[in-house]
Amino acid sequence: MFFSGSRAHFFRPLNGKYREVVSACLAGLYRRQFTSLADYGQSLSRQQVIDTFADTIARSGAQFEDETELLASDPRKLALWIFNQLRENAWLDERADAVSMTASYGLSVVGRNFAQAFVADNPLQVRTHHRNTRNTRNALKAFVVGHDVHDLLDACEYSERIIADFSDIIVELEQRRNQLVDQVKNEGEADVAADSFFDFLERRFEPDLAVRLSADSVERYRDEILQLLRKFRETKKVTRLQVERDLRALKLEGFSEHEIWYEQLLRMIEQRLRNACDVMLPAVRDALTSFTQRADAIIRQLTSLSSGAVQSSSDALAQLGRVPNAKRERILSQLAEEMGTVEIGFIDPGQVKPLKRRATDALVQTAEAKIEVSDEGQRLIQISALLDKAFAMSHQQFVEALQNIVGDEVSTTADWKIDKPLDLMMLANIVAAGAASGSGDSDFEVASTGETEHDEYFDSRDKFTIKRRVS
Repeated sequence: MFFSGSRAHFFRPLNGKYREVVSACLAGLYRRQFTSLADYGQSLSRQQVIDTFADTIARSGAQFEDETELLASDPRKLALWIFNQLRENAWLDERADAVSMTASYGLSVVGRNFAQAFVADNPLQVRTHHRNTRNTRNALKAFVVGHDVHDLLDACEYSERIIADFSDIIVELEQRRNQLVDQVKNEGEADVAADSFFDFLERRFEPDLAVRLSADSVERYRDEILQLLRKFRETKKVTRLQVERDLRALKLEGFSEHEIWYEQLLRMIEQRLRNACDVMLPAVRDALTSFTQRADAIIRQLTSLSSGAVQSSSDALAQLGRVPNAKRERILSQLAEEMGTVEIGFIDPGQVKPLKRRATDALVQTAEAKIEVSDEGQRLIQISALLDKAFAMSHQQFVEALQNIVGDEVSTTADWKIDKPLDLMMLANIVAAGAASGSGDSDFEVASTGETEHDEYFDSRDKFTIKRRVS
């Protein structure tokens, strides 16, 4: 379940009046971590994340209705509030460093996926919208030559993006058409509608769709891709078996254990090519036809509006009412002859092509037998859980245990008695405490005596002295 545990209110930070600033902060943190702005030499501390948010808020220049509110008046306080909101709702992960005993922060896996959408929604970002068919062909060609399973997985991913690209362009054409209609309805925006329409034709329609329907057309590369799939199926059995072993070694999810994995991937690529050619490409052409027809009508309307030759129907009827009856009858009879023409014909069956629906695989459900766990198995599971819990120690537990053991005087690890698992974990992690004391981030000073000792738990371990740091 997605909305469970810490993700129960995952989208809460994006539901308030600061949602625009929160989305900008998420985009800024994503660029700070996963783009060319990232500093790969170190993790982000809490203060660095808050500084990134504060800088984003200052650059955004966001204005709020209540400027007297405490958060809105101070970017750093607002940044701290956003940091706490994102951390509490599973957008941020806290990662503990066992060596330095410090914490670093970054976007969680789910938070990264959603934050990427805020970064991708940027018209100034450089993208290629029409390379996926050729990328599928190139990845398959590399796979057939080198038999690297990652090339096959890349080809499968690129083939899925072909369908997504077609869906995106259909949606974009619909949005552009509706936007153009809305702008033309308002006479004051007629010039803006014409400029935006021709800008779209010049910058997006012509360069992108021309390549998508010619250089990167799925019909152009379909035979070549299918030939590459047949070529691999005809390779030696030993090669195909090795590819299958490499795929299963990756432990991928969503594959049936009773079928050949590489064959499932090849069928997925074939099915997506078939859907792209038989379903999506005709749909794109229909959308283009509808868009150009509507655009032609709108351009005619804009031309008429700009020339001032449009006459309202009320004015025409008023003018016709002032004409003598005999002349009016002749005008109406002439209009009836010109507008009343009816053509009767037959439909060419060859032009009627029903839409090919996408074939979906039948869902097969099987009932599995209830697995009974023996008493011995339940006992082993319970023991394993208890052992995991016994030998797990957080940083807070470590510090509290040190405070209870270390008094005002200097103590040594040789005096420690191991009575419980926590004592053993304390001795095992004393080196980490020494590293933290060296960096000044600890309340204790840990130093090595240069001597060693051994007991029933350790063959050899160094002796350390520990004392409280004088503030």
